[in-house]
Amino acid sequence: MPREDARTSQGTGAGQDDRITRVTTMEQRLNRTRDLVDRLDALLDEFERNEPARRELSSYYSSQEWFDDMAAQEAGQIPTDVPCGVLSEDAAFDLFGDHLRTAIRMLELGTAMVKER
Repeated sequence: MPREDARTSQGTGAGQDDRITRVTTMEQRLNRTRDLVDRLDALLDEFERNEPARRELSSYYSSQEWFDDMAAQEAGQIPTDVPCGVLSEDAAFDLFGDHLRTAIRMLELGTAMVKER
């Protein structure tokens, strides 16, 4: 015997329509949140794997090597077709500031999520 549509078996009143709308909306929220959690988890894995490279960049940025490389670039000893954004003072400084703000945001959001439970 074929299964009846939920709307016909339970009636088609406004309450049933509200229920279907609610379940449909919650299903969408479940799927969207699942997708976001999966994507964020994968991105956090990548972010964590990159942390040694970020620390190395930070060390380089405050090292004598960076100053020597910047002087070499200004003296024309580095070909003009070699990207040298790392030798600008602003690029790394801005990145480190953004990194710190992102870390704080992750802490604040994570704390709020745990407290909400």
